[in-house]
Parts: sequence; C-alpha cells; structure tokens
Amino acid sequence: MKTEKDVERALVVSFEKKGWLCKHIDMPGTIGWPDLFVARDGRFAFIECKINTIQLRQTQTAYAAVLALKYSIENIFVVSYINKVFKWRHIVSPKFGWEEKNTADELTKAIILELI
Repeated sequence: MKTEKDVERALVVSFEKKGWLCKHIDMPGTIGWPDLFVARDGRFAFIECKINTIQLRQTQTAYAAVLALKYSIENIFVVSYINKVFKWRHIVSPKFGWEEKNTADELTKAIILELI
C-alpha cells in the first residue's frame, strides 16, 4: 500500500466482506474529520486512516474530541499502515497501546471484536 486511499480501500473491502457498512466520509471544507464510518446492527465506529505515521494532526484530534465529548462517541480508531503492518488503537480512550495486524482482514476482525 502506497497511499492513505489504498488503506481506506482495503478496509472498505474487508468490512463489507464481513457484512458491515463501510463508507468513506467526504465532507468538503472539513479538514480533520475521520476517513471512514463503519456500522452494523446498531454498532458503529469512525476510523482515521494514516500511512507511514501514527501522528494525528491537531484538527483530527480536535474532531475526535468533539465526537467523544459532545456526542459521547467512544469508538473512534486510528489505523496506520507502516512497514507492511497495520497499527491501530482507540483515539479517545485507548484501552491498550498500539496493536499490530498483518492484513486488513485481521485488523477488521479486531475492530469488530471491539464493537460487539
């Protein structure tokens, strides 16, 4: 994977294979909003995708804080693809440190387990 869009596409395909709705969020003029929305059976999450970094921009951290504090949304994840490995964690209330998965399917399964 060479771009953030590649990471997004891999996750969309993987979530959809597992029967989840997974859509890219495109909100013109809104820099920092999470990249993906996933949902199924009343459960949902937002996912911010990164490539070759685990750092969130200030605007991304701010939007995560708004979602968490104003709307009580806790399931906001950051996913980064670094050195052919997916790294992921909760943004708002990290239960653990960074976890690693080798494939988009493994990552998707781990996120789904957090949601059910």
